[in-house]
Amino acid sequence: MSDKLVTFCMGVKNRPVVAQLGLSSLVNEKNAEIFDFIVCEDIGTNPLAIQTLTGCSFIKHFLVDTGTNWSRSRVLNFAMRRANTPWVCTIDSDFLFPLAFPKNLLKVLQDVDPGVSYLKIATTEVYGGKHFDGNPFNAGDFYGGMYVFGKEVIESVHGFDESFVGYGHEERDLCERLEEGRSLKQIYIAERGFVFHLTHSNSLRGENLSVSTPNFRRRNLNKKNGVVIVNRGGWGNSTLIEEKSYKEP
Repeated sequence: MSDKLVTFCMGVKNRPVVAQLGLSSLVNEKNAEIFDFIVCEDIGTNPLAIQTLTGCSFIKHFLVDTGTNWSRSRVLNFAMRRANTPWVCTIDSDFLFPLAFPKNLLKVLQDVDPGVSYLKIATTEVYGGKHFDGNPFNAGDFYGGMYVFGKEVIESVHGFDESFVGYGHEERDLCERLEEGRSLKQIYIAERGFVFHLTHSNSLRGENLSVSTPNFRRRNLNKKNGVVIVNRGGWGNSTLIEEKSYKEP
């Protein structure tokens, strides 16, 4: 196990501009002393050029083929499985991190046992918009969250369920499996400006719901029957195309 505390795991596909913006707000020499950074990129038509970033040498960058148009579960599982720290933090390519973020996160984690609890940190929207159900939200509102899990606990349940396609439901499903199957408690941090989220359309999530919802209903049935299962099949085993390493530009 690494002497660092947290591995930040980003999954991305065809979103190089926002991903580079998010990484540049988090990855630097000072933060690399206490954190690890893994980016898992699903092969696509618009690749991420991490080597243009200051601090790129601190990032482990895996290019994979998930075998799907897009699977957030698969890229994040690939990254989390290769983490070597007590905590793993799943981040989206459109998260932005203020300067005080590392200090605030360390303060929260200092008294948390990864075998007992996990964190959900509410993300603050940069712009207003609409939820996938059509209801509006404003800039500065909370919408969604960033999760921090114990690495050993994640391994015990094989991470996110990889049968979920696109994104949507996989986090809720994992949290219920951790709470029901491992008796973990969620610590919810609702502090505006802790982490920002670049607002975007939810059209893709809506398209994925028709496929993912039956899986979630299956989970609910298992829950009612007192059955909590790990992922079906393997996890974090997407086909590795290339592991990239960088020197400072």
